[in-house]
Amino acid sequence: MTPNLSPETLQDTLLEVDPAPMAMTLPAGSVIFAYAGTIWITQEGLRDDVILRPGERFAVRNRALIVISAVRDDNAKVWVAGPEGAAMSEDDLFALLRKSALRQRAAAIEHAIHSVRDRLSHALTSAAAAARRALEPSYRVHGH
Repeated sequence: MTPNLSPETLQDTLLEVDPAPMAMTLPAGSVIFAYAGTIWITQEGLRDDVILRPGERFAVRNRALIVISAVRDDNAKVWVAGPEGAAMSEDDLFALLRKSALRQRAAAIEHAIHSVRDRLSHALTSAAAAARRALEPSYRVHGH
């Protein structure tokens, strides 16, 4: 069995799943979406196990241990959405991924704008200082 994975590293992550059980804990409100393959999920305290096919989801209601595995030896994958990401979506994994990508793109653009603004400000300040130095009269004493 794979060792417990950190809830922080799992949120908003695509994971490959194989038939070997993988244990994890997630915050309540998280969602596990089947992305590819058939997934088997067991969570402590739940009476029934859950089988997910691509596009289906499992809502995490508490922090109890979750054990997840692929039903067959196929290329199974799941998308683990943290509570914030899960709140953005109804049941559609691809809508969630689109919203997440748009949010990440907006953040990257905002970061790039701030970086360019900071560099431009620094360049203008440096150019202004160099211009002031070039225009200042020189007070050299000329000796005979």
